[in-house]
Amino acid sequence: MQVEIETGLRNQLLTHPTIVNLVDQQVFNQQAPENATHPFIIFDLNAGGSINTSANRYFDAKYLVKAVTSSGEFGNAAETAALLSEAIYAALHEQNFGMDAIWQLVRCQHLTIVKYVENVERRQYWHNGGIYRVRAYGGDL
Repeated sequence: MQVEIETGLRNQLLTHPTIVNLVDQQVFNQQAPENATHPFIIFDLNAGGSINTSANRYFDAKYLVKAVTSSGEFGNAAETAALLSEAIYAALHEQNFGMDAIWQLVRCQHLTIVKYVENVERRQYWHNGGIYRVRAYGGDL
């Protein structure tokens, strides 16, 4: 269930032209590989899971979805992170997207903003995105 939903989430992000233009295919689940170049997008299950209110399969979860940019690698890192955050919002909030197998999206909603800067070895890393609630149903509605 989680794999199908996360595949749908990644595929939906890659439909937005700004995302494709700025990160190409660099949309990763949980963590970017060591050889990834900035900018990129990371999404990760943050909370939630199965809702056991009936015999039907229902999934209600919150995903952290954020852009990560680095100073010195791609123009203005803060501006690029903000542009990608807006593109993430446009691609996901209240949008319908397909999922594999029997899963159907019920709703995807932006809940809150996530924005911070890390300083690691004299380099700044800008994180900008949000928490998205994804609800999906396994079976016919």
